Amino acid sequence: MEAREIKKVSEGEIVEKTMQMGDERSANFQIDMLNEGNYTFSGENPADEKAGFISFTEIEAFDGKRFQVFDAYAYNAENGITSEPGVQILEGDTIILYTKPAYYDEQVKGIYFIEFKRKTVVLSIDK
Repeated sequence: MEAREIKKVSEGEIVEKTMQMGDERSANFQIDMLNEGNYTFSGENPADEKAGFISFTEIEAFDGKRFQVFDAYAYNAENGITSEPGVQILEGDTIILYTKPAYYDEQVKGIYFIEFKRKTVVLSIDK
């Protein structure tokens, strides 16, 4: 019944909750190098979320806001600028993208990401 109750939450609460959920779920993410420039990703995530690792060489396969976010991480890495985890609202407010830099040997090699369904985030906010 709780899932059927109407909840009023602000965008700020959604972003804050997504950041918290992303930090918790990505804590066990890691990459290992297969060979120069190729990495394997490991980490657990719920079946209803899309999560993984994008190396800087793969960001050209994306477009729109995803490309802009991934490209910003690549730019920062190339220029020695520290990147922080971030949250972006995508696809007509139905998907919320959590991202954070992925390190291997103390160097940023790409981006970890989790795509949360907005509904999942909203229902997890205690009101």
